[in-house]
Amino acid sequence: MPEFQKLYSSDLKLGMRFSAPVFFDDGKNMFLAKGKTVKKYHLNVFEQWNVPYVLTLGQAVQDNDEQMEREFAGFAKANYDDPTEVEDLDDLDDLDEVGELEEVPDDVE
Repeated sequence: MPEFQKLYSSDLKLGMRFSAPVFFDDGKNMFLAKGKTVKKYHLNVFEQWNVPYVLTLGQAVQDNDEQMEREFAGFAKANYDDPTEVEDLDDLDDLDEVGELEEVPDDVE
């Protein structure tokens, strides 16, 4: 049975990715999914929660330019080539005027 590799919080850097999920020090609660990048808020968690290390069965994955281009192309296609339909908005001229505010007595809750 494979053994977890211990990754100290101080060794994790922004943008790192791993070939297997990364778990908190209990080995049960997932911290980062396989292939997802370490973001600034992930690093903040270590400081705020005093997490000394995390565990993984994988290794750090080195991205090359070709991988990054392929991932960006997939992101661009999903988000720009087929945009979600947006309903037409009303022109500002078509909106009703806002009436005057009515004062409410102090004794009303």
